[in-house]
Amino acid sequence: MSVAKRKPRRLLATKRGGRILGTYIPKSKGRAKQKRRRPTRLAGKLSEIRARLGLSQGEMVRRLGLEDELERDYISKYERGVLEPPLHVLCAYADAANVFLDVLARDYLDLPANLPSAKKHEGVKRRR
Repeated sequence: MSVAKRKPRRLLATKRGGRILGTYIPKSKGRAKQKRRRPTRLAGKLSEIRARLGLSQGEMVRRLGLEDELERDYISKYERGVLEPPLHVLCAYADAANVFLDVLARDYLDLPANLPSAKKHEGVKRRR
């Protein structure tokens, strides 16, 4: 009599050196429940910030001041929406662009026209 093997569960958080570097966003199969609402435009905003600052992914890690914790591929995963960045990484992105954290987290706010903004920017309300 053979015992059926269970598939290993996919990790929801990635860790390195005891620090959480991101949360995997699972692809829904069937009727999977999401525990909380996620910003749908976050990945695009992170990618837009890096592009408008004119930085490569490696340069972005250095600009964020996280070279001891993040590797370049994490920036790629955040920008593609594979990983959701932890709060301290989002704060570093907001500081690099000189915008409030709300601008990144809220889908109804757009990034300002000029990045980094001259003063801390509150974002631009999106027209629907």
